[in-house]
Amino acid sequence: SYPPGYGWQGKGIAWEYAIDLMNVTNKDGWINIPAEANNTYINSLINLLKNGGSGFAPLEQERKLYIEYSNEVWNGMFDQAQYNVARAVAEVNAGGSPLNFDGEANQYYWAWRRVGKRIVEISDQFRAAFGDAAMMTRFRPVLAWQMDNGQATASSQLDFIAKYYGTSHWGYADPHP
Repeated sequence: SYPPGYGWQGKGIAWEYAIDLMNVTNKDGWINIPAEANNTYINSLINLLKNGGSGFAPLEQERKLYIEYSNEVWNGMFDQAQYNVARAVAEVNAGGSPLNFDGEANQYYWAWRRVGKRIVEISDQFRAAFGDAAMMTRFRPVLAWQMDNGQATASSQLDFIAKYYGTSHWGYADPHP
């Protein structure tokens, strides 16, 4: 729970207004996908960006969009960090998770790896909807971490992505490029 007086949790603007603001101001945008957003939610957001809705225009072709999975997912004072740790632990405990594919046993490393996994999954959804050419040019997934790789929040994500989703030159028999 948050200290009294914060008051901003759960209070945001509709995606339509965010898209409209980018279009009207001719500015690129940065969005944070909610931690609890599932693939259906993300596909609905992609549809809104692509086609517009509720009387609003789609995101203009000239706009670049930076896409981050949640925000400060490493910071245990925030609900989204606690949610992410719980989801990572549940996923590993259920079996077959890539989060511990190499035998890693630290649940916080699993959680930070999960952030990398989610941004890869979100990126794949945007790639499927907008095509390869739009990725890293128009749509730019962001992998964020604690400043200066605090608590290995950067290295655990980057190492996981390189080894699990990368090529076999890392020595793992089953790469997922």
